[in-house]
Amino acid sequence: MAKYLNCGCGNRYVVSDFWVNADLRTQSPDILAIDLREKLPFSDGMFDLVYHSHVLEHLTYTDAQKFLQECYRILKPNGIIRVVVPDLENIVREYIYLLEEIRQGCTDAFAKYDWIMLEMYDQVARHFSRGMMGNYLSKKNIPALDYVLERGGKEVENIIKSATASQNNPGSRDIHQLSTRPSPGKLVSSILSKLKKVPKILREKLISFLLGEEYSLLQVGRFRNSGEVHQWMYDSCSLERLLESVGFVQIKVQNPYQSYLENWCQFHLDTEPDGSIYKPNSLYMEARKP
Repeated sequence: MAKYLNCGCGNRYVVSDFWVNADLRTQSPDILAIDLREKLPFSDGMFDLVYHSHVLEHLTYTDAQKFLQECYRILKPNGIIRVVVPDLENIVREYIYLLEEIRQGCTDAFAKYDWIMLEMYDQVARHFSRGMMGNYLSKKNIPALDYVLERGGKEVENIIKSATASQNNPGSRDIHQLSTRPSPGKLVSSILSKLKKVPKILREKLISFLLGEEYSLLQVGRFRNSGEVHQWMYDSCSLERLLESVGFVQIKVQNPYQSYLENWCQFHLDTEPDGSIYKPNSLYMEARKP
């Protein structure tokens, strides 16, 4: 029986005897909890296909190379790797096009330009969940909405729906708003070592109290290591070279509907049941293990 692996699957996965789904965190029995920065818990030559979508850019370049080496190891000879990432070339070309439109006096391009700047930089630079892009998509009247949906596809549509729902049901006060006092110094480390069994909310309040202004730095550090931010970006040239350096051959740019694997679209990972693309303007690349 064929065996396929979906790494960093999030909430987009296939429940089947021949699919294995994995992610860093999981609340489903159909998903294995795996840190992709570590050695993958699978035997050599186990899979016919390894797939991951919008995962590689969340790893540092060094970790991405190690991860791809692990993908190579667990693939069977002639096995397929399918990698989907944000297309840096597509974003940059769109940015340059809109910049030229503005310089030629097209004021209608400003709203699109604002979005493409977020698409290019926000997930690299953000220090809080969903960043400025999340704030943008939470607006009641989103500028250039049709363009934003065209660029972001179903994922962005879902974020907008989620933001609308949360506005109708506001959550509790953010932990950032807790009052703080200056840190008392080395006493902190000895106290923190005794806090493991304290409920999370109380622990955070106490840590905030002890660290004072430095608590915000702790939060940034936690977030930057949470896996949400982009650590690197790829175009077809850089991704091909990376795959080649690991040992893959027959490296080819595909599209959401094309694959070395027959009937790829039946799994509805890159496309929706209606045929629309889940994450438009992505780079789809496949290769084989010799």
